[in-house]
This record gives sequence, structure tokens and C-alpha cells, in this order.
Amino acid sequence: MNTQMYPKAMRSPVPLIILFILISFGAGGTQGQTRSIPGDEMAALRDIAQQLAKTDWDLSLKECDENGNWHTPVKHDLYNSTVNCICLGDGCHISAIYLKGQDLPGVLPKSIANLSYLTILWE
Repeated sequence: MNTQMYPKAMRSPVPLIILFILISFGAGGTQGQTRSIPGDEMAALRDIAQQLAKTDWDLSLKECDENGNWHTPVKHDLYNSTVNCICLGDGCHISAIYLKGQDLPGVLPKSIANLSYLTILWE
């Protein structure tokens, strides 16, 4: 076979493999990857907000990247109202809740146990 009639890039399988990978990821898109927080975790967050009379969280938003209202600027380490989440292969999960300096009434509800990825709770 005369290899001079094909461009040099066509002689190596590497460009074809790269092209195949790019097409495969492009065809799959991001539909399989969700940034949604599971319903039981959102329900637990709703319970926490209700129990503590926390009214400044927009709980209609269910995705990690939509929730700018869950992140308020920290003011001189005296006030912090933040909910953080972490996105893994199985979706996004609530990983931290900061409620510092807010003088919130009430106690945390039992449904906080549904936040299995929660590693930080700061009051």
C-alpha cells in the first residue's frame, strides 16, 4: 500500500482515537450529568429553614449553580449565611451549612440526618 497518497495525520491511529473520544463526549452532552440536589436533601433544607425561621433562602432553586442567594458575603467573621454543595458522579449534594451570627430561633430538625454529605455545620 502506498502511504504517500494519504496525509501524514491519517497514517497514525491517534487522531482517529481523539476524534472518536471527542464525538462520543459531544454526543452524550451533559444530559447524564445533573447539578440537581436530590429531593430528600432539598426537603431537609426546607425543614431546617422552616424550623430556624430562615426566610432568605430561595428553596425553589434546586441546583448548585443557581443558588447565589445561598451564599452571602462573610462580614468580619461575624455573619455567614451560606449553603455549599459538592457535585460528584451521582449528582450534587449539600456539603456545608454556615449560619453564623444570625440569632436564629429554634432547633435543627431530625431531617438533617438526610444530609448524608454534610461535613460542616457552623452555627
